[in-house]
Amino acid sequence: MRINPLQTFNQNVNQGGKKIAGVRLPNFNYMNTQSTPKLSDDEIRARMVELGRKYAETGERNDDERNKLTRMYMSSVSPDRRGAITNALTALDARINALQMLSPAHTSMGEWLELLFGRALLNPNFSVNHLDVHDSNGNKIAIFNEQVGWREVTTDAEWARSRALHGLFSDAVHAARNGNPTIDITGKVIEPPTVDMKV
Repeated sequence: MRINPLQTFNQNVNQGGKKIAGVRLPNFNYMNTQSTPKLSDDEIRARMVELGRKYAETGERNDDERNKLTRMYMSSVSPDRRGAITNALTALDARINALQMLSPAHTSMGEWLELLFGRALLNPNFSVNHLDVHDSNGNKIAIFNEQVGWREVTTDAEWARSRALHGLFSDAVHAARNGNPTIDITGKVIEPPTVDMKV
C-alpha cells in the first residue's frame, strides 16, 4: 500500500465540493479517479519525452506539466475513486442517521461501521474520525482522517504506469545529455542518419 504523503497535494485534494455524512468530498482534480484521458498514451509519452529533452537543454523542470501528464497517463488504470467515495459516504450517512436514533449507551464510544466500499470510525458526536474506502474488489484506494483529510492509496497498476512514464522522462534527459537529442516514445534512442561519403 502506497499513500501519497505530499502536503500540497493533500491541501488541494481537501478543497473539495459538497459534504456527505459531514465529510467534504475530495477535489477529484487532484485525486486520481478512473477517466478517459484527453490525450492518447502515445501523445502523453511524446510530450513527456519533449519535457525531458527541454529539461536536459535548459535545466528548467516543469513539474506541473509532468504531474498533469502522469495523472492523465494513470487515469486509464485508476479505480473509480469518485464513485467509491461518494457511495461509501452516502451509505455512511444513512447508517449515522440510524445510529442517532439508538440509545446513547450503544454509540457513546463511537462505532466501527462496515460498509460496502469502506470502514468508518465515528466520534461520539457521530462525526467521522476515520474512513477507509475500498473498490469493488476490496482494495483500499483512499483514506479519510479528520486530522489529515483525504489521502489517495495508489494501486500497483497506477504505480507501474507512473514509473514507466517517469522512466521515459529520465531516458529522454539521459539521451539529450549524451548527444542523442531524440528518443522515441518507447525510450529507444533515435540515431541521426549517417551519410556514407566516398571520395
